Amino acid sequence: MTTPNILLLKEKAKNHSDPYETYFTELKFNCMFVPVLEHCLTHLEDLQSMLNNTSEDYAGMVVTSKRAVDALSQVWPSLDTTAKQRWIERPVFTVGPSTGIMVRELGLRSVGETSGCAQRLGQEIIQQLQDVRQQKPVRLLFLVGDKRRDELPAMMKNASIVMDEILVYETQLRKDLEDAIQDTITTLSPPNWVVVFSPSGSKALDILYHTLQKKKYSKPRIAAIGQTTSKHLKDRGYEVDAVAEKPDAYYLREAVLRSMDKGFDRRW
Repeated sequence: MTTPNILLLKEKAKNHSDPYETYFTELKFNCMFVPVLEHCLTHLEDLQSMLNNTSEDYAGMVVTSKRAVDALSQVWPSLDTTAKQRWIERPVFTVGPSTGIMVRELGLRSVGETSGCAQRLGQEIIQQLQDVRQQKPVRLLFLVGDKRRDELPAMMKNASIVMDEILVYETQLRKDLEDAIQDTITTLSPPNWVVVFSPSGSKALDILYHTLQKKKYSKPRIAAIGQTTSKHLKDRGYEVDAVAEKPDAYYLREAVLRSMDKGFDRRW
C-alpha cells in the first residue's frame, strides 16, 4: 500500500518533537506542515507592567494559546523577583498539552491542559477556585489574541469570576500562503489527508483545493481538530471525514484511524 501523505495546516513545533508528527509517523504517514497564520505580539510593555504591579490582585492567569505563552515568555525574564514568585504560586489555566509544556518550561504551574475545550476549561477553573471564591471575589488575568471567542469569559461571568483581558497578539493569514501551499505540493507530494486546526484554515483549504484540481491530483480527505472547526468547514461546503474529540495529537490520530476504511482519496 502506498504511504499516505498528511498535510497539517499548522506550524511544526520548534522547541520539542511535534506530537502530531510523532503520532502520524507511527502510522507510516508522511507528515507535511504549512503554517496558515502569522502572529504579531503586541502590548508587551503593558503585559510586563501588569504582571509586575498587579500580581496580588489575581488568583491566577489564563493562557489558551501558544502565542499567548510566547508573549508571556518575552516578558518573564525581566519581571521582578517578587512578582515572579507570586505568579509561580498561582495556577496558570491552559488548554492543550503543547501550551501546558510551554507554561511549565517557564517554571509556572499549568492547570487544565487536558480539558480540551473552553467549556471544560471553564468548569476546571470554577472547581479549582471554589474555595477561594467563598472567601473573596476572584480575578483572573486573561492573555488573549484579537480573535478570541466569548465562551470562556461568559462562563466566568456567570460564576462571578472577573477576567481582566490584555491583548498580547494579533493574527492574520500569511501573505505568502498560496506560494507556501504550492511549493509544498510541488517539492513534496500531494496530500491524501489535510488537517485543519482553526476556522481560519478553511481559507488555506480553498487554496489547496484549487491547486490540486488545477494539477489534476486527487481530492484529499479532511480532518478537523474540533467541533468548532468542523462546523465552520461544513458550513462552507466541505465534507469533514474525521473530527478529534479533544484538540490534541492523540485524539486526532484516533479520529483519522476510525476513518481509514474510507480509503485515502475521493473524487472531485
